[in-house]
Amino acid sequence: ANAIQALSAIQQINVSWPYPISSVLDVYALIVFDYRVIHTSCIWQVDSSLARFLEKVFTYPIAALMIALTVFISRLVKRPLSLNSALNANGMLLFLFYITLTLAVLLPFQCAPTPNGGKSSMLSDPGVICFESDEHVRLVILSVIGIAVYPVGIAAWLVWVTLSFPNLISSGRGIQVLQRYRFLFGRYKPECYYFGAITLGRNALVALVPVVLVTVPGLEILIMGGVMLGSAVLPARLWPWRTDLASICDVAIYSILVVLLLATGPLITPNESDNLVLPILMCVLALSVIFAVVVATTIAMLQRHRQRNLYGAFLCHHKGGAGVLARFIKMAAAAHTNDQMFLDSDNLEDLDTLFNIVRSETKNVIVIMTPEVLKRIWCAGEIATAFNNGIHILPVICDDLEMPSERDFESILELWTQEQLYTVGALGITVESIMDSYRHLRTLPFVSMPRFGNITEQGNVVIDIVHRLGLPKRIFSEMAGHTDLAKILILGNVTDAEGLATCHVVQKLVQRELQLEATVIQTVQQALSAREHASCMLVVLSGTMLKDSTFASILMTLQNGATFMQNMSSLASGTDSGCDSRDSLGEKRRKLSFVTVNADPRFFFPDEKFYSELADEGLPPHLEPEDGLVLVTCYRSLLKTIALPLMAHGSQTLINMQMHEVCRRVQKSLSEQFDGGLRKRRISWTANDWVKASSSLRSSTAAEHGHERDNTEMVFVTM
Repeated sequence: ANAIQALSAIQQINVSWPYPISSVLDVYALIVFDYRVIHTSCIWQVDSSLARFLEKVFTYPIAALMIALTVFISRLVKRPLSLNSALNANGMLLFLFYITLTLAVLLPFQCAPTPNGGKSSMLSDPGVICFESDEHVRLVILSVIGIAVYPVGIAAWLVWVTLSFPNLISSGRGIQVLQRYRFLFGRYKPECYYFGAITLGRNALVALVPVVLVTVPGLEILIMGGVMLGSAVLPARLWPWRTDLASICDVAIYSILVVLLLATGPLITPNESDNLVLPILMCVLALSVIFAVVVATTIAMLQRHRQRNLYGAFLCHHKGGAGVLARFIKMAAAAHTNDQMFLDSDNLEDLDTLFNIVRSETKNVIVIMTPEVLKRIWCAGEIATAFNNGIHILPVICDDLEMPSERDFESILELWTQEQLYTVGALGITVESIMDSYRHLRTLPFVSMPRFGNITEQGNVVIDIVHRLGLPKRIFSEMAGHTDLAKILILGNVTDAEGLATCHVVQKLVQRELQLEATVIQTVQQALSAREHASCMLVVLSGTMLKDSTFASILMTLQNGATFMQNMSSLASGTDSGCDSRDSLGEKRRKLSFVTVNADPRFFFPDEKFYSELADEGLPPHLEPEDGLVLVTCYRSLLKTIALPLMAHGSQTLINMQMHEVCRRVQKSLSEQFDGGLRKRRISWTANDWVKASSSLRSSTAAEHGHERDNTEMVFVTM
């Protein structure tokens, strides 16, 4: 559609189009709302420029009204379309026909000189004298209103949404809202989400060039050719579309349009403006070749000799105690500042350069205070280097730490071997400087990090860190959030600080990749409220989480719903209930699909002895012995699929690659569940089932004093 509209914009160039290209371009007239080919003037009994202008600008409102009517009818037939679907369809109309709508409201300003000279007339309607006739004045007034509504209004709206996109994706609250913008983001790869805004800018230029440069056709063709060339080169460089075929077509189509514009050159009738402007522009282009070479060489030399860019902050942490938390802080901070943070798993290649990075390439040092961080010799060296060189230090104290005393500092010295002290000593770090830096650390203002807080609470702490460090803030940023309306529920070892941090990292990456809401389940109550809207569980395996009764309770709650909380013993005594439960109608509850991820090489895989003990004793303190059989069934079902690997302490590049495969499997699971749901809705009920259902509904209604009715949807097939 954009390419056809671009052809129509090219047709607006002030040249004489010969046959048969003129006939080919006329075929596309209806697509650009030119209704003269179907003689609508015979219907309105009016043939004027004003009538044709109104036909063009009111085409979209009529189409939007039809969308609204479709939504209304869908509600009448009990098959309601969602509001997001309707808004997405409306946005698709505005996005696809942006060139046409922009051209339509700009046509009154497309004025070309008349043959007799002295005056100008509308190129689309030579009978209307520009800025002198009453009809043109009315058109100009309507055009100004149309410009504010269509090109300016649409562009401002979609550019704002695009700028807000990264942080809305990181926010659990924002993804559901962004589903209505599938027309803008859904066609492109996640990393090229901004390409819709680029396309919109390209379309604006395509519509503006024939209007602004109407009196200089030679320059008009040259500028339009540059726009089309950029439209071919940029997709070839970014490859933004989700499929290779779409990217190939995009490049090919605009390359063809460039060739078409080259063929337009001989059709130009030179005028005085062209004779004056074109030679100057051609001279500028010729000189720009030399200028580009000089600029590129200069930039390369400056990059070679200038000081390397500083990191906004250096994350000093104990890998085992806060390696994944450091990853989360870096990811969360990226949504609020443009400054980079140094994380050794991403940036470090040689330990010998570690202290030099702190000394000369870092503005701030963030010390993540966990029980082991001050005992690690390399962390001690990083803190001492920052102290000795006047680098700003910000302690982030985790809630499982008490600040060590002077006596504790002395005991730490006993943990380090002479070999370790010699290693850091060779890099300029002495024991005295380490002790001085530790004493200084105790006097500094700090930030408290709730290790077991939800993603919103931890995200707020990261915002506070960015503020305290004075890092430049992004224009558009939002706090991360968690929601009870998530489609993807993330389970993990939430009673372990690093296990919970891994879940939060996974949540952010899943939301960014799939553009679907996800949330980490930390309590049974949260599981109960989130289950109704969820479709898939993403289980992050780590440590000995299968021995954790909190995880087991959450898993069983999600598999069995409220029935687990109300009547677990009846489930345990069922003959073949497994992890399914039944509602009051006797139907099985909707079962959540699941994908497993192994984020810990030390993960405990259960053996038969573990299952036997679990079946006999349950899992104290939350699960009694009578719950053991059901839990064994749930665990066996969970572990029968192969878990995908995830190196939570690896580099961001490695994590992204592994999470891409995880998201692919999650997406496949969601698709299979959706297809299965469609088939299930077509299953007929027998008369016996209907009697049982009716009886159950009547009982339920009586129990609730008749205030509510069950809105269960049923599909019947005549037997």
